[in-house]
Amino acid sequence: MEKYTNWRDKGTGIAPFQPPTTDKESIFFNGSIVINFVNLILYIVRCVLLLPLVILTPFVNLKILFLTGLTNGRVKIDFQVQGVKRSVLNKNPQKYHLQKGQIYIVNYCSVISGVILQYITNDNNSIKYIVPNESTKELYELTLKQFIDFSMSGKSLDVTENYGTLIKEVTPEQLKKYTWIIFGEGTCSNGKSILPFQINKSLIETVLLGEENSDVDIIPITIKVNNTLVTPLGGSKIQYLMRLVIKYKCIAKVRIHQIHKLSKENDALDSIREELNDGDKYKLVSKTLDIKEKRKFADNFCN
Repeated sequence: MEKYTNWRDKGTGIAPFQPPTTDKESIFFNGSIVINFVNLILYIVRCVLLLPLVILTPFVNLKILFLTGLTNGRVKIDFQVQGVKRSVLNKNPQKYHLQKGQIYIVNYCSVISGVILQYITNDNNSIKYIVPNESTKELYELTLKQFIDFSMSGKSLDVTENYGTLIKEVTPEQLKKYTWIIFGEGTCSNGKSILPFQINKSLIETVLLGEENSDVDIIPITIKVNNTLVTPLGGSKIQYLMRLVIKYKCIAKVRIHQIHKLSKENDALDSIREELNDGDKYKLVSKTLDIKEKRKFADNFCN
């Protein structure tokens, strides 16, 4: 991979755009063919049994959950909350799940992050997936299906109205009604570090809050999945689903970090970016490795 050294961080040695080697592996001819075949049959049987419910439900999000983890137990979540003992958390995990009226900033390492967030939100129909546009510095609201399309079909490079809806302003009533999840990097990485943010304090205040509500809580969330399921360059949705179903069980680690007061943050939100990187500022990649550089990397990698 010497030809891609221009997109490797000089300080950490991390190449944040590099896709996993499994992208080029055969699904059936790596590992046990028999086990893969059995997993596929079990998945099909469970889907058939649940087919009436999938057809009848009006909720697209629920259908996607059926197709990914719920039908076959392939999504396992290790849910952690900073400052809360696991014994306390296990007694009532819903108490610490994502809430309406709250703003969260989440790292962006995989398309399946959108699905995982459905499992840890008290009202998963209230989720607003927010992705910033790198060139216009605007915020776009995506549904789960749009988030999946953007992550897989567009290499998560140019969020536009083809994938979501431009947010012009949010009223206080709307803010309380939904769960706001911002993917601050604006594009997907391979999860080895946190890319530079395409949002800042001013943008959040202007679009989501208004000046009178600037002293709000921002909660960072770090989601880590196995390396085989990261999607820095997107790909085929069907192949990804088949990898999840018959080959790679998703082991997700979700950590809810301590609250940050927006009014106390600098405009670049550096402390939140550091928090998403498990508090290790020395393993953050350079701010030069942004979406513009990823676009160049994608052009070289795919040609």
